[in-house]
Amino acid sequence: MRRSPRAPAAAGRLGVSMQVVPLPGAGGARGTRQVAQAAPDGYNLLFGTMGSNVTTPMLNDVGYRPDSFDPIAIVGAPSFIFVVDSRSSIGSMQELVGEAKKRSLTYGSAGAGSSTHVTLALFSRRVGIEMLHIPFNGSAEALTTVLGRHVDLALPTTGSGLPSIRQGAVRGLAITSSERSKEEPSIPTVKETGVDFTFYNWRGILAPKGTPKPVRDMLTDLSRRIVADPEFILHSTRAEGEPPTFLDGEAFQQQMLREVEEQVEITTLMRKQR
Repeated sequence: MRRSPRAPAAAGRLGVSMQVVPLPGAGGARGTRQVAQAAPDGYNLLFGTMGSNVTTPMLNDVGYRPDSFDPIAIVGAPSFIFVVDSRSSIGSMQELVGEAKKRSLTYGSAGAGSSTHVTLALFSRRVGIEMLHIPFNGSAEALTTVLGRHVDLALPTTGSGLPSIRQGAVRGLAITSSERSKEEPSIPTVKETGVDFTFYNWRGILAPKGTPKPVRDMLTDLSRRIVADPEFILHSTRAEGEPPTFLDGEAFQQQMLREVEEQVEITTLMRKQR
């Protein structure tokens, strides 16, 4: 079973045994649905993402909705990096937008309806361009197709994109976070290139709807302390390319509400295009 640095850190703080149960499938919907249907007793929790908990249920009938959970805490918010092949003539976001207005650029995503698909679709609408979407089986495959020059652009997470950028295989044009990455500060933010656009694919702890408030408060406080744990910070930064972040349950709830509002139009369009 794949272990997570979050489980040992949480178990150590609680003094109890915690088990991580990976349930892959359907873009995270399989495991997410199982937790949505579990008893709201604080013993069954979900480690979810923006993709699995916001985008997926807005695109498909998966047996749960974005409001089927009580948000506990966001413990990480990885951003994405716009990358092109290092041999590409596109050297900046301004050049990318300009080129997309002259010809049809292609971009690879981690799959139809994935967070990378939604991010690039939202960005395209923001700047008034159209690009041809090419879905692949995961972000690693999408990045590989950029290296092979089969697509013009991909949007890996910071953690997965930085190694290829440092090796000189791809060129990082901009990062979707509000601040530059401390791991690679030479890459500007999208905002710095003149477009008011930020995007994160948060990682968060959620509980089945109806979990008692004292239990939620305890879990939120535990999450806050874990995010401040030096070992957790080290593991998360290595894995994600960025240090962890923290939002409590109330701020987490507001974050999800904003994302639902932002994605209504684009997910409706995606459903019609099937």
